[in-house]
Order: sequence, then structure tokens, then C-alpha cells
Amino acid sequence: MSNYSQQELQLPGIDKRKLSVEFSGGDITSDGGCLLLQLVDKKLGLLERIARLLPDPRDKRYIEHAVESVLRQRVFSIALGYEDVNDQSSLRKDPALQVANGKLETLRPVRQ
Repeated sequence: MSNYSQQELQLPGIDKRKLSVEFSGGDITSDGGCLLLQLVDKKLGLLERIARLLPDPRDKRYIEHAVESVLRQRVFSIALGYEDVNDQSSLRKDPALQVANGKLETLRPVRQ
């Protein structure tokens, strides 16, 4: 019989920060699947290529989020079951979605 008691799953780190999936509490999210989506997207480069093809008529002086970032957030949200745009205001605080979209603000500082 297999033993499925592994307490931690290591993922590729981000900016010298350890990234792992643990089952012992801490910063919790129910959307950890987006980290796997991010790894697949990074390998395929699909959303990056799509973002380059989309026109961006916005005035660059007022842009806070790049098209690729907005696209990634929307696609990952839909894949996680959040098809309504009104979910985005609460999802923007989700640590897993932030990490999957390249934001590092919610991660704990690097331990020295």
C-alpha cells in the first residue's frame, strides 16, 4: 500500500524565495492549482504569445497592469472556477494567484 503522508511539495522558487505546498497551515489558499497552471503556462509560453497578439489601445501613462498580467489572471481564474469578473476584487488578494501572476508582495521575506 502506498504511503501518501508527504507534508511538503517543492515547486520552483521565485526571486530567491522558496515556494512549496505544505499541509500544515500558514498562508492558506484553496486555489493552489493555479501554481501548476503557471508552471505549464511558463513552459508553453502560451499566454505570453497571446498577449503579444492582442491590441492594447490604453494610454501607456495610465497602465498599471500589463495585458499579459490581466490575461493570466482572467484565464487562471476561469480555470479555477471563477467565471464571474466580480470575483476578481477578492481574488487579487489570494497569495497563490498573486504568485502565479508574478507578484511577490504577499510572500514572506527571504530568510537569511
